[in-house]
Amino acid sequence: MILIRIAIVLSLVFSASGCATVYNPATERKEFIFITTPMEVSIGANAASQVSRDFKISKDLQKNNRVKEIGDKIAAVSDRKDLQYKFAVIDDETLNAF
Repeated sequence: MILIRIAIVLSLVFSASGCATVYNPATERKEFIFITTPMEVSIGANAASQVSRDFKISKDLQKNNRVKEIGDKIAAVSDRKDLQYKFAVIDDETLNAF
């Protein structure tokens, strides 16, 4: 029985070590985060790489500049100013944003 309790305590400690509580200004609450900023950046870089492999990026400079201009304005008021943002238009007629 004691071994089970020790195992439970250890698993909780190790689980909590990957979590952090941070204040989220968007929700005005403290929230648990389960990934670090470097992990989040890595996930984003992998997703961006996958998108560039799977989709053709538009060569229309006017469209790309317009989307970048809007994206930069949104990023400027984001709660995550510590991240770098990249914006591009995918050469596809489907209406979508991600």
